[in-house]
Amino acid sequence: MTGLLALLRKLKKLIWAPFEIAYRAARFPTRTASAVLAIDRTLLTRHNHLTAQYGSKLLPLIALSDLVGYGPFGLSHYSFAPWSAHPLEHVLLQGLGSRFQGCHFLEIGSLRGEVLASVSPFASSVTSITLSKKQMKELGFQQGLVDTHLMFEKDISNLEVIHADSLELDFSQLERRFNLIFIDGDHTYGAILSDTRNALSVCAQQSALVWHDYAPGGETINETVLAGILEGVPQAMWNRLFHVSGTSCAVLLPPAWTTRSHSDVFHPEQVYEISLRSRNSPTAGDTG
Repeated sequence: MTGLLALLRKLKKLIWAPFEIAYRAARFPTRTASAVLAIDRTLLTRHNHLTAQYGSKLLPLIALSDLVGYGPFGLSHYSFAPWSAHPLEHVLLQGLGSRFQGCHFLEIGSLRGEVLASVSPFASSVTSITLSKKQMKELGFQQGLVDTHLMFEKDISNLEVIHADSLELDFSQLERRFNLIFIDGDHTYGAILSDTRNALSVCAQQSALVWHDYAPGGETINETVLAGILEGVPQAMWNRLFHVSGTSCAVLLPPAWTTRSHSDVFHPEQVYEISLRSRNSPTAGDTG
């Protein structure tokens, strides 16, 4: 079975590779195909070098419940639309936010605003650094993503939105320091590296960083994201990097926090009961 899983992972990488190259070509249209492939080869070399220094090709797996407890949990704005963070990733962010007194939360790269709405009740302030609809159109985002961008913004009373490309923004001009930062923008190596370094520059004394899609689907490691994380986080802090069970997220935790290792991504740490209700149904506001 182990050999079969390894083979399936290799096939998945081979299938995904053309899409990854196409994405980079779309983001950097002035570069030739050979230049994009050269970037891919350079990234692989850099990834191998960094993981050799780190001593592993994946981060230690830890239990989600150690960070957030056992619930109950609730999500007020969840669409199940493409590119939504997993419900347990919302729970992770809520739980982390609740551990910081007067938490200031920053999200780098927002879509509909679901994460912002989820974390808002657990934070003194929530800030979004995200592209404007105009910028999204210019970069060729699908019209549906543009139309629904920050669709929940008006429901979040403690929200500040900064319309900017995080790769171009001067983070030193931000007015506050943040206890919890969720990095979910451009997932290319250079962008992850830049967002990570910028995020570290605006961290409060007590803070945590969370990267989305370190392990898409919860098990296959995104080598691009891992390379950007290891490059951006100082080696002295590498022992505070973890993968949280049940999520695609990597985290950088405060040094004093304790964690418990989890054995395997395919072993459920917890089993949950789920009850769903549509906010758009005619009886959504009826509590009787």
